[in-house]
Amino acid sequence: MDRKINIVVAWNKLPMYGAVVLKFARKKLNNNFPIISTKSSMPIKEVEEYLDSNFFTVKNNEETSWANLGLKIPKIFIHSGWGYKHFNSLAYEVKKEGGQVVGMFDNNLKWNFRQIIGIFYFRFFLKNRFDGVFVPGIEGVNLARILGFKYDNIFKYLYTADDGIFSCRVNIVERPKTFIFIGQLIKRKGIEELINAFNKFSKINDDWTLKIIGHGELLGLKKNKRISIEPFSPPNYLANSLNNSRVLILPSYEEHWGVVTHEAALCGCGLILTKNVGAATDLARYENSILINRTSEELIFDAMKKISNYSEDQFIAMQNRSIEISKEFNKENWTDALMKIIKKYS
Repeated sequence: MDRKINIVVAWNKLPMYGAVVLKFARKKLNNNFPIISTKSSMPIKEVEEYLDSNFFTVKNNEETSWANLGLKIPKIFIHSGWGYKHFNSLAYEVKKEGGQVVGMFDNNLKWNFRQIIGIFYFRFFLKNRFDGVFVPGIEGVNLARILGFKYDNIFKYLYTADDGIFSCRVNIVERPKTFIFIGQLIKRKGIEELINAFNKFSKINDDWTLKIIGHGELLGLKKNKRISIEPFSPPNYLANSLNNSRVLILPSYEEHWGVVTHEAALCGCGLILTKNVGAATDLARYENSILINRTSEELIFDAMKKISNYSEDQFIAMQNRSIEISKEFNKENWTDALMKIIKKYS
């Protein structure tokens, strides 16, 4: 392996937006570094063809080795955190050879009992596995500090949507009056409360519709005729759907960061989010969002009612602010963070 290629990135179930930013980074650094993934629900062949070369897959949760992959042990190994046996075994070899390991963590601070126990466990038993950490945004930085990382070992901008697909193409006041939800149809996402809130909202306002894109165990929930439910779709379709909606709603009980929040902001949507959504700290401001304290049918209803009364000027301000904020999380900043990691640990 060329000495220039001294870094490997391993991303569990590598999504297409991850492949896009990795390909951009390879080109900007003029470094065709190896990329490792596990097979995911997405067609891995599509990702593999997009990356073109130096792409490897490993089996989910099975230990592997650099020799099995046909790769030399790198000096720097960036991988998807401590919960994956297949990457941990590779990281162990890197540390044994004196290399540096950077974890990719997308968790946010929740301060619940389980997380508090997890913080103590990490600090005492797992922290020494990692030299640094790559996180999405502010909440990730705060959690990394509590986990015991110093500021100069924390790198931001882990997640970024594909701005080649997700962009504002339709002025928000020319869009249908549509709320949109994109995600799994499971209890943790607050989908029951969302549908119940919209059923109630529709009784006093028949100008608005709710579009739900996703799949899951709660697919058969009772809904009214102004709610549509569609399966997950390719990114281009999601971008078109966001450009034909005014407001993204994520009423999650728990949401680590939520790339869909960034996708919606890039498309100029307003945001209704619970404070549990990790990206809220980075992407939600007074002008472009309504934050609700918890997942609650009543609070979702109140937010819908408030935003439905916005003037055209308020909607336009909302759109402009979403676009402005979203531009911070881009491929350039992701690649700059990667360059800082290389400079720090080379």
